[in-house]
Amino acid sequence: MVVVLIAAIPGYYFYQKYKDTQRLLQNSSSTAQVQVKLLVDKVGQLILLPNETPTVATVSDISKLKNQEFFKNAQNGDKVLVFTQAKQAILYRPTINKIIQVGPILSNPNQTSGAVVTPSQVRIVVYNGTNTTGLGGQIEAQIKSKFTNVNITNVTNATNKNYTTSSIVDIRGGNKELAKQLASYLNGQVNSMPAGEATPDADILVIAGK
Repeated sequence: MVVVLIAAIPGYYFYQKYKDTQRLLQNSSSTAQVQVKLLVDKVGQLILLPNETPTVATVSDISKLKNQEFFKNAQNGDKVLVFTQAKQAILYRPTINKIIQVGPILSNPNQTSGAVVTPSQVRIVVYNGTNTTGLGGQIEAQIKSKFTNVNITNVTNATNKNYTTSSIVDIRGGNKELAKQLASYLNGQVNSMPAGEATPDADILVIAGK
């Protein structure tokens, strides 16, 4: 019996180690989920987020990402939230609680399906749809202060000067989430291209209203 007990001790020891490892893995997974939720809650206070759980990554070597427009202002330690269904990525800096970049996710045409995706800047044109001088420039400044992923290529006057609310047009249909965020931020609405207005060479058109 003594021999049997001695032989059983190593088996019991390794079984306990296995159980301890399983508990650690479960706790690690739970901790990761909690951390993602806390991160989403923080970012959600700064910007309207898609209704899905994102994949989260941490920038650890910025030197390998500097050639990508999305990461031009990134720093090591920044968090990247990737919303695959909404096709949107957000670059967030926890140290200052600020969104650094937001962009759509575009598949690389030179890679196969399922390849890594790269966010890119969104081109925006602003029309002043009122008789208020300088309103277009004010809207431009507001957008730039909130959204760092956009490139406002032109600010000009709309043909119609009687827009009562700001109108956001997703010209190419690939930036629905950003269009919604702009509409929410500017107290406007997402609409189709209005008749009588020239369609600009851009991704999104913002028509400033009264």
